[in-house]
Amino acid sequence: MNSEVHTFGGVTATLYYMDLSSEVPRHQHPVEHTTQVIKGQTWVEIFDGRESAIEMNEGDFLVLPANIDHRIRCTSDHTIILNMIESGAAQIDYVPPGRPGDFAPSGVVALHEDQP
Repeated sequence: MNSEVHTFGGVTATLYYMDLSSEVPRHQHPVEHTTQVIKGQTWVEIFDGRESAIEMNEGDFLVLPANIDHRIRCTSDHTIILNMIESGAAQIDYVPPGRPGDFAPSGVVALHEDQP
């Protein structure tokens, strides 16, 4: 796995270039952040006492609350993941509804490219 980190205007954007079976190890962030699949497929595993996993495909993204342990596991070659974190991120007032089952425990929201 390779990565690039870019910081601009108080936002840190990390691009992860991953292949099948590679992973971003279990971790958490002190602020809310987004994870988007630019290319390929992954599973994001959430560890909040009610462990769950969300499949993510190209174009999908997640909004993860602060202080939630999670891990990203790549399920295809040549996958690109974009992680964006803003210092002091504001709470999201509105998130368009996801497909059934996409609202995971702990306020994690999965948004998919094919949503209206």
